[in-house]
Amino acid sequence: MLRHCTVAGNAGGGVKDCTVENGIVWGNAGGAQAEGGSVSWSLCEGAEGQGCIDGEPGFADAAGGNWRLAYGSPCVDAAAESGVAVDLDGSPRPQPKVYGEAAKADMGCYEYVPKARFVWKEGNAVPPYESWADAAHEIQDALDVSADGDVVVVEAGTYGAFAASNAVTLTGLRGAERTVVDAEGAGRGATMAAGGVLEGFTVRNGDAGDGAGGGIWAGGGAVVRDVMVENCRAERGGGIYATGTGTVERCVLRGNTATSGGGAAVAGGSRMVGCEVADNEAGSAGGVLVEGSELAECRVRDNRATSSTGGGVFAINGRLRNNVVTGNSAPNQGGGMGLTGCFAHDCIVAGNRAAEGAGVWMMGGETWNFTVADNLGSGAGVVLYNLGDMTGVFANGISWNNAGGNLAAAEGTVAKRVCTDRDPLFAGEGDYHLRAGSPCIDAGEAQDWMPDACDMDGQRRVGANDTRVDIGADEAALDAVSAPTADDPAWTWRVVPDASLQLQSTTNLLLPASWTNEGAAFTATNQVWKLTEPFTGTGALFRRIIWLKE
Repeated sequence: MLRHCTVAGNAGGGVKDCTVENGIVWGNAGGAQAEGGSVSWSLCEGAEGQGCIDGEPGFADAAGGNWRLAYGSPCVDAAAESGVAVDLDGSPRPQPKVYGEAAKADMGCYEYVPKARFVWKEGNAVPPYESWADAAHEIQDALDVSADGDVVVVEAGTYGAFAASNAVTLTGLRGAERTVVDAEGAGRGATMAAGGVLEGFTVRNGDAGDGAGGGIWAGGGAVVRDVMVENCRAERGGGIYATGTGTVERCVLRGNTATSGGGAAVAGGSRMVGCEVADNEAGSAGGVLVEGSELAECRVRDNRATSSTGGGVFAINGRLRNNVVTGNSAPNQGGGMGLTGCFAHDCIVAGNRAAEGAGVWMMGGETWNFTVADNLGSGAGVVLYNLGDMTGVFANGISWNNAGGNLAAAEGTVAKRVCTDRDPLFAGEGDYHLRAGSPCIDAGEAQDWMPDACDMDGQRRVGANDTRVDIGADEAALDAVSAPTADDPAWTWRVVPDASLQLQSTTNLLLPASWTNEGAAFTATNQVWKLTEPFTGTGALFRRIIWLKE
């Protein structure tokens, strides 16, 4: 058995009659790389075993006999779990390819180990900055000696703007509150190269002039996460501009300005997920500009478009899901959202203002399971147009209590399974969960993609045995949200307000018909209910609650 071995650069072939696992067999002259035996989870020319790959292994310096893996090697993170704890250098195995991400084992005898550089105002500034004692005083100094795959760790402090030219991971050791990049209005705050990662910083006072990304420019698949961007400006993407499949996640963007995309602009197949975008301003797309990209699970509030469309969001050919868009404004169309040729679902759009489409203004594309409510201004809550041959579709949606009317649909558009003229029975003011008895419950149209979709609470839209779906952003259902712990022995359930519930018990979970009622049915008075004794012991009594739908 050869496990985590590198067999390379030999004469007379590679291996014969061996079992090779998690290895590299490459560049051996005078014979086959592997003859007989078996090869799995390895890089080996011609091998067809499980997990095998073919091609260049990406050694650091094969000609010089350095068989360690370089950044970008296909062997990194490609091995199977083996239980081997250290590599040939004594380095721990496995190690993460990118700092802060999950660790997976590499093929071959060496584990790829990113080189670390350090930045600290109290360091001695001795290149190449490979210890805290020798730490650089500025981020740019550490970047200037870094290569692809390196990690730059930054201690708390305030630093100047920087531009990375390599695929480097930059991490603020103490988080965004204590690790600050201040561009002082002299240029962009941070530029991240393709494949780079930026995490744990506050970036402020950046100015990209007529360019994009006043705070951060993230290109070519760069990742920006757990970053706060404030008081930055640019032509596009005042806070952040992400392109080329970049990712922006768990970031806070506030007080930024632009001509388009005050908080952020995401383009070219990028993703923006789990971010808060607040108090930004732009001519159009006051909060976020989305172009051929995804916006998901974001809270977009109190942003302003000053001259055109999309107070909160303006999206073109985008995919949007599970966003909450509130308190935004635009002078013309789309106080909350302006959508052109998009596919969007499971969003709440409330309390926004515009002259046309106070909540949502859309041309072509589809929106499913939106809740559009309590929007202000003269425009209807939802305004729907076609875009050339692309039909505008508003489906499974609620549009209710909007000051300028609920729905204005142009001829040829499709509004189906919607609730626009009956009270949807929300749980309370500003609470867009559905109460029991809502006409929206089980009234929607299910789609093939919905089993993978979630509602406003992250609850599955369509269960394995249920093809019914509700109208609006809330799927009214019983949902266990927490299991018993040592501190709280109860199961906590999210329930439907005003629903009639029944406590049941059984001694045999394998017999569905054995569940019997305990006491009388009762009415849920709020959205959380605790079952204090879900079971009384192994093989004893099990309890559950069910919703007695009419």
